[in-house]
Formats: sequence, C-alpha cells, structure tokens
Amino acid sequence: MQIENKTEFKKDMIKNIMRADGFDNQKYKTKKVVLNMSGLVCGMVSVSIFARTMYSIDDSYKSIAFVFAAVCAVLLYVGMYGIDKSSLKLYTLQYEKNVGNVYEYEITSDDIHVKTGGEDYVIPWDSIEKWCEDRECFYLFLKGDSNEKQAVPVCFVLDKKDFDGAKDFKELCIAVMAVRKGEKQ
Repeated sequence: MQIENKTEFKKDMIKNIMRADGFDNQKYKTKKVVLNMSGLVCGMVSVSIFARTMYSIDDSYKSIAFVFAAVCAVLLYVGMYGIDKSSLKLYTLQYEKNVGNVYEYEITSDDIHVKTGGEDYVIPWDSIEKWCEDRECFYLFLKGDSNEKQAVPVCFVLDKKDFDGAKDFKELCIAVMAVRKGEKQ
C-alpha cells in the first residue's frame, strides 16, 4: 500500500513544530511549571503583605511587597512567554527557509519518499525518532546523528487538509513505533 500527500510548508507551521516537539519534553514542562508556580507564590506573598499593611501605621513593609510584585511579574512573564520566544527564534532560523516549499510524500511501510524543489529524499522508518499530530498536521521528527546535539530537530510536516490517507498513515505510524518499542524490549 502506498499513501501519498502533498504539503505546502506555511509560516504558522513553525510554531506548531515547536509545540509538537515540546509535547513530551519533561525538562521544558518542568521549567515552565516551576517558573509559573514561583511567580504565583511571589504574587500571593505580595498581596498578603499589601493586605496586612493596608490598615497598619507602619509602611516599611510596602517596599518589600513591591519587590515581591516585581519578582512575580518577571517570573510569570518568563514562564509564560520568555521560554517560548527564545525557542521560537531557534525554530524560525531552522525552518523559515522552507516556507512556501511544496513537499510531495510517497509513504510505504518500508520508507518515506520526499520530493521538493527537484530534490528527492528517502527516509527509512528507522530514522524517525517520534511522530505526533494536531488537528491540522502530522509531524515526523528525525533522529539526529549520535555525535551531534541538535538545538532544533529535523521535522517533516504532512498537512491533513485533503489528505485521503490520513487514517491509514496514523495507523502505520502507530504500528511502526509499536514494532520499534517491541524490538527495544
């Protein structure tokens, strides 16, 4: 069985690749949770100090409350936006050259043939590290070389729009990864 797909790479796919790659990244999730929780705690301490000093004569603690409020704002900003902004810059540098390219995929149970701009690639299923999907696309992440640490993974995107074989492709991805997991054990 052969599954075919044609996908035009769009700019909004860059942010989606970043999200898909971070979906199972525990270090990223832990950083976000720690920063956001620390920001919330600082905010609660700040509000508590303001509430206690509101009716007191002593205003010396108000400056400490402002410090906690500032720390709260910084931690929440970094936790909610800062981490993602710096990651998005890396992904944009890697993938912005692909915007507008049309990728034609021919997918079999052995490998994936990719054609784009006169270049042909053959990707064996063994070189796929992970895959995931959202409402609009499938994302196939390739393994990096064992010697190099990639800041941004290589990812191929298959658009689900007008993709008749989407269900078959999903089943094939699940089967390939299940076989690989069985071989490791």
